Amino acid sequence: MLRPIMGFRCVHILVVEDNEDTREGITEYLMEKGHQVTSVANGREALLALSQLPRPCVVLLDWMMPVMGGEELLHQLQLQQALEGLSVVAITARPGLPDGGMPLRAVLPKPLDLGRLMSVVGQVAPRPAA
Repeated sequence: MLRPIMGFRCVHILVVEDNEDTREGITEYLMEKGHQVTSVANGREALLALSQLPRPCVVLLDWMMPVMGGEELLHQLQLQQALEGLSVVAITARPGLPDGGMPLRAVLPKPLDLGRLMSVVGQVAPRPAA
């Protein structure tokens, strides 16, 4: 069972998804639920966003993307020692992800169940008080 990160207020979620309709749908859904959201189309854009924008507490990460996929993005973040305090939730159509010590808080299957997504996000990133 996932536990909230104690003493940590989530103010930002980064959505990394190459499918525009899926990316927009997740972003709109999370914003309707009160979260601040930035969305990008691949891992390379995510690295840029992570270096320029307020640090997210959660990254919703599509695993298979062109340009830079989820596994490569996580590898880059590990090399930069940039994963501390960051919850990464993989979203994938792939039946299984390589274990290899990946620092993932959760893996959600595609097609994405928005209720399950909200449950996971709510556990790792409680919505800030209004």
